[in-house]
Amino acid sequence: MWILGRHIAKTVISGYLMVLFLLLILFSFISLMDELQDVGDGGYGILDALRYVLMIMPELALNLAPITALLGSLVALATLARNSELIAMQAAGVSVARIGWSVMIPAIGFMLISLLMLQFVAPAFYQDAVQQRTVAVGKLGGGEVLRGKGFWAGEKDRFINVRRLLMAQIPADIDIYEFESDGRLRQYLHAERADSTDDGNWRLVDVERTTMEGRKLISERLPDMVWRPFWDHDPLQMHPYPVASLSLTELQQYIRYLQDVGQVSLGAELTYWRKWFRPLSIGVMALLSVSFVFGSQRSHSFGRRIAFGIMIGVLFFLGSQLIYNLGLVLELSPPLVAFTPVLIVGLAAVLLLWRMSSLG
Repeated sequence: MWILGRHIAKTVISGYLMVLFLLLILFSFISLMDELQDVGDGGYGILDALRYVLMIMPELALNLAPITALLGSLVALATLARNSELIAMQAAGVSVARIGWSVMIPAIGFMLISLLMLQFVAPAFYQDAVQQRTVAVGKLGGGEVLRGKGFWAGEKDRFINVRRLLMAQIPADIDIYEFESDGRLRQYLHAERADSTDDGNWRLVDVERTTMEGRKLISERLPDMVWRPFWDHDPLQMHPYPVASLSLTELQQYIRYLQDVGQVSLGAELTYWRKWFRPLSIGVMALLSVSFVFGSQRSHSFGRRIAFGIMIGVLFFLGSQLIYNLGLVLELSPPLVAFTPVLIVGLAAVLLLWRMSSLG
């Protein structure tokens, strides 16, 4: 039994690797074609575009993980069925449940790896990729991005430098310089962070303000103050990091921040819970593949099984997006919205397996 289980698991892992490799090649090529449109902007060249695509691959692999689990397991089981190995195993007394468990072991490993990547690998690579791309292009919403210097913008006698983004979203470590018409410093502000307000202003938090009065510098600390930006459209509102690229802990901190400042956090909460349930969707997709193969070993060809698996993967993606958008519009519970697609697929897999075992 151990040898058979190891053989099935090895075949499933090979299926995962093959499917993931092909999907990454396809979607990376599509991403590269999009990036080539920006080649030539600033210092952004072909090598920069290639580096960007390579660095976003972990995030891309996570997005493809559920359909990889479905198609990888389906390819492995369909190959075993086509070679009559599954029939031989059943004839030797190996139950469908035992074979299914052998399929689920690699899926569980894939789930754990995905969870670790969600937290530690993909967000860091993605954010570094976007930062390097932005620096190479050299522009962000009318300002300049300088390597190691953060974001700079200026107008006439006012200049701002944002050195980092908290949780890849919130301007932090901010320096603001205001000069007189003759070039003398009028005011210098340093703030730990800035919160956007509904009227387009910034609320600077934990501010150190230095003003020039005659020949004397006056310094004071303020818990917060309102600062009126000099741009019509806030360039940092067009931040390059989508919320979905944040790690689980970053998302949790960002949700808490939005709630503290009285902003709507529903979208971020939905993204947070979708990330938590994504590894579980890998497991239910692998379970669904077992019901496909054992439910129709004679009626469907290898190619039709794969085509059916692709259709289910596309439907899962579209259905998840539909449920997500409905959750936003109807303001439903984020955990419930995120869990619903996984629950539907899981119930379908269990019902198919139960029906198959009843007929058997």
